[in-house]
Amino acid sequence: MRSLKNGLLLLITIGVIVASCSLPKKRICKLWTYTYDASGSGTVLFKGKPDSSFIPVPSSFIDIQEDGNYAAYFSSFDNGKWSLINGKELKLVNSAGKEQVFVITKQENDVLGLSPQTGVDYTFSGMDNHFADAGSNPYSKENNLWLVKASHKESDEELKARLCNHLQFWEVYFKWARKQKLTTLTVRGLTTPIKMYGNGFALYAYNELPKTWTSLFYDSEDAEKAYNKLNDLIRSSNLNWPNTQNRFDMFISIFQQLHKQNCSR
Repeated sequence: MRSLKNGLLLLITIGVIVASCSLPKKRICKLWTYTYDASGSGTVLFKGKPDSSFIPVPSSFIDIQEDGNYAAYFSSFDNGKWSLINGKELKLVNSAGKEQVFVITKQENDVLGLSPQTGVDYTFSGMDNHFADAGSNPYSKENNLWLVKASHKESDEELKARLCNHLQFWEVYFKWARKQKLTTLTVRGLTTPIKMYGNGFALYAYNELPKTWTSLFYDSEDAEKAYNKLNDLIRSSNLNWPNTQNRFDMFISIFQQLHKQNCSR
């Protein structure tokens, strides 16, 4: 009887240890979108020489999945494996093997504070990130290939593929918002050449394009070529604007049409 009790006690103890180890991971497995720099440093985000790979922009995010994979966007898109160090630090190892460790400065409900360097504290807001598959996740690698910085001058086919992937992102983004039953959705401040309105969209003038967008291309020549391609693509499309009061449904339909007419052949 004593050995049975001891065995049950051991199992309970192990269960508590496992639960306590897995709990921080479950709490951090969310979609985290950047909200602000809590260090109060303003535009000077780093003390000393900054690592430009981890300076956030308004649309920065970290999608931390339960399977140990992550996708993130700071100055450029990144993906790889993540792990926790003693429950106090978040380590990201990207697909190229580069490591970045963030000190977790805050983790309360849907608020996450991350510090990549002394004197810097970034705050993120959390949301559920359970998706049926990568294709339905607007923050997955599959839907953010357009955010990967070009390492060489791109051919016409490569530029078109980048633009088509961007259109695909918008469709999936609005589908996600509809499924989440969001009442508002961030569209301003995103890395995009497209300016959203309540009842439609337009391209920014070329000289007003966000620098985060033009910096994705190898050089200014490719950035301009891509802009002209997208402009021609939109102008030549035969769009049927849906009769709906739901703005998410409207934009889903429009980006579906744009993709189907220009990218599915």
